[in-house]
Amino acid sequence: MCSPRDKGQAPRNLPREAPSALEGSLFHDSLNTTGGLGGLLEALASQALEDLRPDLEIAQTGFRDMVDQIHAQRDLSRAETNELIAVPTRLSSLQVLRRIVEQYRKHPLAAEREIVLDPLAVDHEFTSDRTLLGRALNNLLKNALEACPAGGAVRLGCEKTGETLCFWVRNPGVMPRTVQLQVFNRSFSTKGEGRGLSTYAVKLLTERYLAGSVSFTSRPEDETIFRVTLPITLASVG
Repeated sequence: MCSPRDKGQAPRNLPREAPSALEGSLFHDSLNTTGGLGGLLEALASQALEDLRPDLEIAQTGFRDMVDQIHAQRDLSRAETNELIAVPTRLSSLQVLRRIVEQYRKHPLAAEREIVLDPLAVDHEFTSDRTLLGRALNNLLKNALEACPAGGAVRLGCEKTGETLCFWVRNPGVMPRTVQLQVFNRSFSTKGEGRGLSTYAVKLLTERYLAGSVSFTSRPEDETIFRVTLPITLASVG
């Protein structure tokens, strides 16, 4: 499933100036503000009447997603200017996948959709940056859920080949050839203006900071599969 010949198109090299002081201040202030709101939501959830708790859980899920998006945008900004540093830590491939499945099982994007962890997914220890890998796989899972029709299933798995691990995310459907040719471009999106960073970010983080590669296939016989292939051992990068 994780063949080298299935590699997709590399992201375009777009020069970018270092983040401005205003941009850095914006990320800092946004995270400070959301930190206070998060504490307020937790307090409300702990004291809410039983019939209000489901709505508060939805609000907390949306809030956590918003905070994660701020962190992701900050990391992308740093990644594009070579300011990001990968911090390797010992991980378990199966634990990484289980964490992502649990994180998104109650996400609004997963409504009327199933997230399935492949029973043949290997459990192997490896060294990588937990946060950056999580960001890459989260983006692929969210894209897959958005592309999956109601009643369908998105599948995740992991395979070991030699000294590499290949994480994959599979969803029903096939992308048109015109979409496949642009899928890793920085500003391309099928979901509207300003929403074309997710697959670009996956490739940038994986290839520049995790010493890995990203590829995909999208064809009728096996639907659409995105793959993140990583070395089992990662030295500090960045």
